[in-house]
Amino acid sequence: MASHQAPYADTDPDRPSPPPGHADWGRAEFKKKWYNDDDLRVFQKALHAHDADHPRTPPHPSPAELARPLPRPPPPDPLHTKRAKPARPRKDIVREGWAYHISRWPLLTLIGVAFMCEFLVYVAVRQTVRLFETLVSWRAQEGRVKRKLQAAETYEEWKAAALELDGLLGFEHWKRSSSNAYYDSASVRKVVTSLERLRAAGDAEALMAVLEVCLRANFAGIESIRLYSQTHLGTKTLIETYVDEVEKSLVYLRQTRAISGPEKTVFFRRAAKNLGTTALCLSGGATFGFYHFGVLRALLDAKLIPTVITGTSAGALVAAFLCTHTDEELERLLVPELADMITACEDPHLRPMIKTGARFDTVLWAKKSSFFTRGSMTFLEAYERTGRILNVSVIPHDVHSPTTLLNYTTAPNCVIFSAILASAAVPMVLNPVVLLDKGKDGQVRPWQLQGKHKDGSLRVDVPLESLHLYFNTSFSIVSQVNPHIHLFFFQPRGAPGEPVVHRKGKGWRGGFFMSALEQYMKIELIKNLRVIRDLELLPLLGGQTFTAVFLQRFEGTVTIWPHSRFRDWFNILTDPDRAELARMIRVGERVTWPKIRMIENRLRIERQVFQGRQETKKSQEPTIPAAAVATAGASGVSGSMDEAGTVSCEGMSGGEMEGGSGGAGAYGTEDSDMELRHLTSPDQPALRQLRLLRARRSLDRRLSHSANSRALLADLAGADAEASSAGEEELPPAPLEFATRAAARRRDPRPPAPGSGSDHA
Repeated sequence: MASHQAPYADTDPDRPSPPPGHADWGRAEFKKKWYNDDDLRVFQKALHAHDADHPRTPPHPSPAELARPLPRPPPPDPLHTKRAKPARPRKDIVREGWAYHISRWPLLTLIGVAFMCEFLVYVAVRQTVRLFETLVSWRAQEGRVKRKLQAAETYEEWKAAALELDGLLGFEHWKRSSSNAYYDSASVRKVVTSLERLRAAGDAEALMAVLEVCLRANFAGIESIRLYSQTHLGTKTLIETYVDEVEKSLVYLRQTRAISGPEKTVFFRRAAKNLGTTALCLSGGATFGFYHFGVLRALLDAKLIPTVITGTSAGALVAAFLCTHTDEELERLLVPELADMITACEDPHLRPMIKTGARFDTVLWAKKSSFFTRGSMTFLEAYERTGRILNVSVIPHDVHSPTTLLNYTTAPNCVIFSAILASAAVPMVLNPVVLLDKGKDGQVRPWQLQGKHKDGSLRVDVPLESLHLYFNTSFSIVSQVNPHIHLFFFQPRGAPGEPVVHRKGKGWRGGFFMSALEQYMKIELIKNLRVIRDLELLPLLGGQTFTAVFLQRFEGTVTIWPHSRFRDWFNILTDPDRAELARMIRVGERVTWPKIRMIENRLRIERQVFQGRQETKKSQEPTIPAAAVATAGASGVSGSMDEAGTVSCEGMSGGEMEGGSGGAGAYGTEDSDMELRHLTSPDQPALRQLRLLRARRSLDRRLSHSANSRALLADLAGADAEASSAGEEELPPAPLEFATRAAARRRDPRPPAPGSGSDHA
């Protein structure tokens, strides 16, 4: 059997010729044979095996069974024969009752007619608003600058035109004025003043206390989209200053020696938990999903791609492409020539539809998607290669099972291309798919105890709740390209970087009455869909009700809507050529540029917190000397030694090494990755040293959270006394002063006397 590493070096003569003028590395990437024939055979066998285990029709009898004579029935015995009761019609628990069966279809027809009438009115309102904005915005000098804005080829050109347009419309005065109804300007100004003063005075502890207050998701409302919807570029100058000061203060805390390492560790861990993480969500949308490449291109050029990435259906393919390639590789691959590798819909025949009930062949799609997933790479391998966390949303084939979010923690060894196909398995387009799992030997096999899966966008297109659960996501960037959702997306007060065109951005789109009518008609449409869903009036299609396609949440903190064309509806299952992909990338870039400043302000703070967490974690990693391995091994703590004599422990959980809980880190990863380094000298028992270290860290954590600090201080003093009596080397000092002063403030809330050295901000 061929090795699993071989396909990554082979070439496929059937691949299209490389694009002219492309770099040598790019030619090699496009010509590689990424798929593995053995893995595809396992995948095909798993699909057929699952169908055999769950046949749709009884198996045909063999010729031998047909030739066998039928057994003679026994003679009837009327005295002892029990008459069977006639079979009663099966009742549905939910839909039983004559009223439902009589009124179901008339009620569905009535609601459907009302829905269509309301939809026509809604479309008329939207077109009226669009016509009004077109007539108002393209006036004289303002229209000239807007044409320059739309013709920009780079973000720098767009930014220069946006600043010129803001100056022309008088938005610069709005930026300089700090007061606004959508955020607490007084609190933000107070934080900015305190950070400047404390950093200049070198008071690191007080600076830390102020940052603990303001490092929150949407602190004082500064992440409100209304604050970025009043101008074409940027927001209030006070908010921009706040971001600068917080970033400088976090850098100062990382570099200062006035605060001990354990204090920094606790601070950055809390800050990461309170602030949360940012996620990039790529929606489904068939061929519309290739607009995501333009969004990625804009974020990549601005170096603003988050760590947590999720995709569904077509978005899952783009998300996998992003998470399996490094930034350097993406720079050379996100080009129009990438269209040569998008060939999933090139087969014009309908033979698969006749044979399998689906438009496309699953195994052929697995072969063609391997380029975007670098072969049979798993979720864990992708995370280890790029550091990005890939999430794919799928639905089990069972109607009653909940949506599943696959990532490197829930399905670390799941093969990515099987998850992508499962997420793209729309009824009548692609049949449900069996997920594959890669074992420790590198062999691919069907995932045990897992049935088939299908398109996750049918229920959850943007899994924000699951992302918050797994990775503490509090800020989301959603690239939404679903065509049926684009019809109903309307922001009456403007969007980030796209203010209302009249009344200097302070009005309503199309006027207040048109915006109110749009909102009313949209709510009426949603109401009718909910009635159809709750009363179960619509029949199931492919085991799925399609009302959920319209009733789920499709927006995030920042929502990017690439503008599609009417002709795109006719090419919804057509592969783009180079010219079409170049247009889609350009459109995706231009709709992302207005959102760059809001995303940048968020990620500047988040990345400083994450960097501080990583640095403090490395600085606190202790080491067990090689001489202490025998004693530690006798107590069940095993490990290995590297060339420098450093020993990593495997018998202790991350929670024990951290002091107990071992909770999720800044990006959902466990603290169990930590190695024990620089613990003590080689001539002392390792087990006792490990226990003392764990007790020390556990008490430090409890000190930072408990109001009853005196008893904890006594416990800590007892542990130190025990260590001293045993003649052992004293451990590094704990952050007692900071915890003691915090406890004293809780006991005595009176303001400190002047010159007392309090760390009040």
